[in-house]
Amino acid sequence: MSWSDRVLTWVKNDSLNKRDIVDREGSLITPSSAAQTPEYIIKVGNAFSSDILNYTDYAECLWFEIGTARMSSSDPSNFFAGDRGILGKNPLVCMKYTRGAVAIHEYLAGGNCIENIIIKRLSHLDMEDHEIQAITFENCFITTYEQKNNLIFFSFSFTKMADELSVFENNGQKKSGSEAFSFSFNKNQVDLDLGNNANLKKD
Repeated sequence: MSWSDRVLTWVKNDSLNKRDIVDREGSLITPSSAAQTPEYIIKVGNAFSSDILNYTDYAECLWFEIGTARMSSSDPSNFFAGDRGILGKNPLVCMKYTRGAVAIHEYLAGGNCIENIIIKRLSHLDMEDHEIQAITFENCFITTYEQKNNLIFFSFSFTKMADELSVFENNGQKKSGSEAFSFSFNKNQVDLDLGNNANLKKD
């Protein structure tokens, strides 16, 4: 079964003519209009060009899946025995077929390495857009690509991932610094220099 068949359930016979789509749990999503700020945006190398204010090299991301796992032993007395490396699940991304989507297919066919893929979560606070989260993947290769009507699904491999979270006060004011985590999967090593006041490199 394909990725898109696994995560997408089409509802109603006329669903192809509607802007509503179905998420992986079967709930309806209405993509943001051009005048709205998307909650999630994605940058894949230099693939995208958009009219999103301050993020012209990003495109709207409808949803994504990421995951990490540690291999464990079946022996409870020695749970992490042996070489129990950290495994990163290839992220799965769903987005509208838009300008730059062809480049994703081309990256896959050409086997080109993408220096970084960045997914950001935005929030509109006090009449301004703020970055809530930034997930950066380095040394990426597109591994799967599918299109279903106006949606595309793709996954990719990577060697390093960094996750940075902005910190806010209870009143909504943004604090200086952020909480951050970075892991190199080819070295099986955490970047211990990040701490909780990291300022990860951003494009």
